[in-house]
Parts: sequence; C-alpha cells; structure tokens
Amino acid sequence: MTRHVLRNSVRTLPLIVTLNASEAILTLAGLGFLGFGIEPTAAAEWGYDLQRSIADVTSGIWWTALFPGLAIVVVAVGMTLVGESLNDLADPRLRSRTASADVAGDVAQTSVESSVESSVESSVGTSPEAPVDGDAEAALRAAGPTAGPAAGPAGQQKEDRA
Repeated sequence: MTRHVLRNSVRTLPLIVTLNASEAILTLAGLGFLGFGIEPTAAAEWGYDLQRSIADVTSGIWWTALFPGLAIVVVAVGMTLVGESLNDLADPRLRSRTASADVAGDVAQTSVESSVESSVESSVGTSPEAPVDGDAEAALRAAGPTAGPAAGPAGQQKEDRA
C-alpha cells in the first residue's frame, strides 16, 4: 500500500503545501486588515499595516500602503509559482504532455498548410472550360446545371422563398 499510495501522493505534496502557504498568508493579511489577526504588539503583520495606512493614504502619504501591499502580493504569487514549478519538475507526465502537444501542433499545422496548398495548386487550371481571369459567373455556367446549391432543373436558379 505505501508503495502505491505514498509514491503517487508525494508528487502533489509540494504543490499542496505551497498553495496552502500562500492561502494562509492571504488569509492572515485579510484578517489582520479587518482587525481579527495577530495582536499588533505580538508580531508585525502586513494586514494590520495596511489597515493603519488607510488614514495615511487619505492624507496623501500613499507609500505607507504600497510596501505591505506589494509584500503580500509578491510573497503569495511567489509561493504559488514555486509550487507550480515544483509540480512540473516532480511529475514527468506533465512535461511529456506539453512537449507532445507542441510537436503535434506543429505537425498538424504543417499538414493543413500543405494540404491546402496542394489542393489549390491541383484545382487551378484543371478544367478546360475554367476561365483564366477568375470570373465566378462564367465558371458556374461552364460547370453545368449541377453547379451551386441553388441550381434547379436545366441549370436555372431556384427562387429563394423565405
């Protein structure tokens, strides 16, 4: 059991730990901003610092709110990015999927472009009645009565009835 369960769960632990750590930082800052966080005399807290700087921002001293806010954002985003990169490094299946998706995208794009080019080259000038100047009306007349979706008997156009 430990061989199967532990081996598969260890891969996701760094991702879970770092995401939970960034959530804890955001929760602690939010609670501190609302006044429900750690006591201000016990430890420094970014949420409490933001809440105290509101009065400074209204009086024109905006930089007192800038640094705690940037610290919260940088640390939360940094922890999330570290967790995602650890997950990408620990799980080789994710690396093979992105590599195969890149290659498959290139192959699919190349094959579509080449098939369109070959179909365009093969259709140009193959019919002896096809006009050289590209006149679409003359091409429909030369193709006969079955050309076009609205062709009726004897090559006459059906009326659109709405």
